[in-house]
Amino acid sequence: DKGQRETGCDPWHQRCRGFFCFSAENTAKDIWMTEIILILGGARSGKSRFAVDFVRKGRDRAVYIATAPACDSEMRLRIQKHKKSRPKNWLTIETGTDIIGALKKIPASRGAIIIECIGTYVSNLMRDGFGGAKITANIKQILKQARALNRKFIIVSNEVGGGLVPETASGRLFRDITGNINQIIARCADQVYLVTAGIPARLK
Repeated sequence: DKGQRETGCDPWHQRCRGFFCFSAENTAKDIWMTEIILILGGARSGKSRFAVDFVRKGRDRAVYIATAPACDSEMRLRIQKHKKSRPKNWLTIETGTDIIGALKKIPASRGAIIIECIGTYVSNLMRDGFGGAKITANIKQILKQARALNRKFIIVSNEVGGGLVPETASGRLFRDITGNINQIIARCADQVYLVTAGIPARLK
């Protein structure tokens, strides 16, 4: 139809045009080579292992974008443990707040991309004074960039809707921003999984 000719998108992708867009130069092949996969889960749910195994089975020279800061000795040990659990031929890029910049550094020879995790990324941006609108705009730009990279793109995030209401205002703000962002990513994702006690359930 007219909208598809103007955007290079099919009707499903047009519904997500508010979150990412394609230029008229995109071909159908370029669009469908990209696959966005959202993996949600709570703390110690097994979402990280599922994300790694999801990519590992394809024997891909993947890229792992880590957002967790090494803020103390215990966190440094956690990060080292995570690194050892990933294949040696994977490229790890550590960035607290600049995922878009990290995506631009990825060599064309690399394969699938994992971002872990969006919850930590939101926390990092909030710490630097970013508000909800600016963080949301940042996520939309990441999704747009993901579609342009033409490869499997796995996004890991915290499921924040299953617990108690946080006691502090900052905790409630984090929950609200992260929950809204999860919804945005889920609407645009090709696949969505929820991992509980190490067991993944496909939602989309």
